[in-house]
Amino acid sequence: MKKLFAFIALILTITIGRVSAQDSEISIYAQGGFGFHTVGYGSGGIKPKSILRPHLGILAEKMLQDNLGIQVGLRLAGKGYMTEDRQTEDVYFKYQVKTFYLEIPVNVVYKTEQFYFGAGPYIALGMGGNYRWKGTEVGFGTIEEVDEKEKLSFGGDEVNDDFKSTDFGLNILAGYQINETMSLSLNYGLGLSDFGHYETAIKNRGFSISFNYRLK
Repeated sequence: MKKLFAFIALILTITIGRVSAQDSEISIYAQGGFGFHTVGYGSGGIKPKSILRPHLGILAEKMLQDNLGIQVGLRLAGKGYMTEDRQTEDVYFKYQVKTFYLEIPVNVVYKTEQFYFGAGPYIALGMGGNYRWKGTEVGFGTIEEVDEKEKLSFGGDEVNDDFKSTDFGLNILAGYQINETMSLSLNYGLGLSDFGHYETAIKNRGFSISFNYRLK
């Protein structure tokens, strides 16, 4: 699955480059930023908290009408979440998950002179990540500090893999055009797919801010 998705991403990148070279109306942007990401899952248990994660990629934009256009992107997007609990001053735990996805968003955008708004789907492939569990283990009359960090695996094996390979959902965005070459955008990603191997569904959520610089 990773090889297939990476191949599709490569073909998409080459296609964007070739088409933009032939079509002067396609704009290419470099995009980078960060976001506050968490997950949503069923009721009960400890509520997850947001963590700060980066993203970096490219964005192609084609205006279909004066104010209406379409954006297609390819980016490496960091996601994740954190849970923590403290029962006493000495008994606590903190569990943090950090993931990276290769993400392809497709958004329809409406533009005014300085602002733009848009929405559309995204699909993403889990590329890697890690988790860290830090806390205390309580034994018979003892309290031991534990700090573990391991890599995460993505795949369809419910026993050996931590998360499923793919994630998809919806993006809602708003942006401000600073000048002809630079813009800022705010995005909310609403994951619709259950990416975990758990009894309760777990779905990505996140607010992110991006700086976009026009290359062409």
